[in-house]
Amino acid sequence: MSVMPTAQPFTRDDLKNAKIRLLRDGRSANACVSCVTIDGLDWTLKDFAGRSWWVRTFLVPFLLGHEYRILSRLKGIEGIANDAFMLDRNALAIRFLPGRPLSTLKPEEVSSAFTRGGASGHSGNGQLVGLSSRAAAFD
Repeated sequence: MSVMPTAQPFTRDDLKNAKIRLLRDGRSANACVSCVTIDGLDWTLKDFAGRSWWVRTFLVPFLLGHEYRILSRLKGIEGIANDAFMLDRNALAIRFLPGRPLSTLKPEEVSSAFTRGGASGHSGNGQLVGLSSRAAAFD
């Protein structure tokens, strides 16, 4: 996997002193997703460390590797987090982009450009819709 930032901004040990806000506690084979604040920067942390050994061994390399490669390819597109790195083999850190989760939006609030596969676009009412690690829409 290619590295997006030049240096890893933090390690798992740094999480001990970080402000952590749980966004979603995925169960079974899903990541625990948190917003982590370190050195004044917010990061979305997708962490599988607490999942079963078979999830960490067989699913996590595929899931996190796939997401990291996609973020690497989309770097520079408006509405896409530009900084991401593998914290370790069980966790992916992505710069946090504030917004509303897509699951909270009504269908008419999502632009047609977005639903056609555009990473970001403008809806008829001027709302910028984009992807982040949380798949959020931006006002």
